[in-house]
Amino acid sequence: MTGGSVYGTGVVWELRAAPLAGGPSTLLDTGLISGTCGFSLPSAPSASRSPIAYLDAGADCDVTETRFATSDPVTGRRAAAVTRGGLAAGATRDGSTIYWLRVSNPAALTSVPGAGSCSVATAQCQLVASSLPDYGPLPAVRQASPADIDVARSDMGYRWVPGPAGTRLLRPPARVPCAPSSQAAYVYMSVRWRTGRHTVRVLRQDPRKAPRAVGSPQTRSNPIGLGLQSRLLRCGDRTRFTYVVTTGRTTRRVTFAVARAAAPSTQRP
Repeated sequence: MTGGSVYGTGVVWELRAAPLAGGPSTLLDTGLISGTCGFSLPSAPSASRSPIAYLDAGADCDVTETRFATSDPVTGRRAAAVTRGGLAAGATRDGSTIYWLRVSNPAALTSVPGAGSCSVATAQCQLVASSLPDYGPLPAVRQASPADIDVARSDMGYRWVPGPAGTRLLRPPARVPCAPSSQAAYVYMSVRWRTGRHTVRVLRQDPRKAPRAVGSPQTRSNPIGLGLQSRLLRCGDRTRFTYVVTTGRTTRRVTFAVARAAAPSTQRP
């Protein structure tokens, strides 16, 4: 992705899995080129089976490393193994074999390893066939887009609807995906208006619990990508979010129910 809303130097990557039956995709991994130091880049996914195999490249600062990686699109669990003998400029998996382009002289590269790396004569690229490595588990991390995204235009089920006193409220979908089940699912709230002075609070009420505030009261119209968020920790959780809009001495409420899909009883590749 490119544009003014993305982080880093202005180009970022997302690795997603989309269900063949339709519906929201699952964010598996992300990458960017930092404006100060380092980069991360997921590439070359192979979706012939679950978990999905792909190539993960990155550097904290100066030392680049590439890894064979996997991500389960249902649970979100990830694993990886460092490529041996050099950096990987490309890879694809066929059954139990990974075919990859090994850059034996990484010092010849001046940019992120990728499709153009082997056009450098001194890179000493080799086409290698390797059996599947011993993948080691990676720590669980929240996967979030490296950009200020517009959730209403991103096919996630959010819609802007008319609210009290000329406000527009971000209505969350009635149902959010379970996947990835090992991570919390985030629900987003936001409000906009063009005229008037308003104070908008958001309350959350879980079953058999008292309402509680989500974030701080909003006194300004939110730009795209900014607002409030709340988590549904487990698949099958449900809650209600209430926008409390106060304009002068008048207060009105609008409530939306949200449920997280239940975990699948069986998992098939």
